[in-house]
Amino acid sequence: MTPDQIRLVRTVFVALDQAGLDPEKVYDRFFELHPEQRSRFPDPLGVLPQNFWSGLNGLVARLDDVAGLTEEAASAAAYHRNMGVNSAEFADLGAALNDVVATTLGDFYTPAHAEAMQRTWILVTEVLQQRPRLPAANAQF
Repeated sequence: MTPDQIRLVRTVFVALDQAGLDPEKVYDRFFELHPEQRSRFPDPLGVLPQNFWSGLNGLVARLDDVAGLTEEAASAAAYHRNMGVNSAEFADLGAALNDVVATTLGDFYTPAHAEAMQRTWILVTEVLQQRPRLPAANAQF
């Protein structure tokens, strides 16, 4: 990722925090898009959405350091492997995240922000699956 893309992603996360994003909305959207996945998650979700958001913020803070990003993601990677989460499911959660971000931030969320967020989600997914690589410039999630 370029330094500008990292800056854009970090700007998005600051804006989401300022907007008071409830991370449970990401899961709500994910289950709306993929109701068949609901049974794989605890009901109620409890601290899961907050842990997701906190972990994602930690990973975003390490975007300019892939080795540090991999280290930061080690426990989350083990958890997701044990849960049997696959690439398609990560992509589905990424799509739900993108929808919530776009809805929450409205016009602030430009195509450049969306592209940077897509590249970030792909990189985070690769790290969580312990296959870190930089995604292609035209990759979609």
